[in-house]
Amino acid sequence: MAINKKITLTDKGIKAGPVFAAYYSIDCISYTFIENITLASVDDYAIVSVPDTTHCIKLVSTGQCSNFVINTVPGALNGDFGFDFSQLDFN
Repeated sequence: MAINKKITLTDKGIKAGPVFAAYYSIDCISYTFIENITLASVDDYAIVSVPDTTHCIKLVSTGQCSNFVINTVPGALNGDFGFDFSQLDFN
């Protein structure tokens, strides 16, 4: 069964985004592409659909900065979460 998760950009470096590739994983090792999402500024969000067995979601910047952040889905899929790209903007 698929569930919706809200991804919020909580902080952003100058080179990060505005397009990010979103991935999910059931084991936090192998990731499957979900879709590209646009998060142009802090507090922008997107809703993605993932399997209910998802344990991690990875967000990869596709702009000048190609770094990524992995978040563990909190509380057995209860709640939403944010991604902070401010410390990873060095490409």
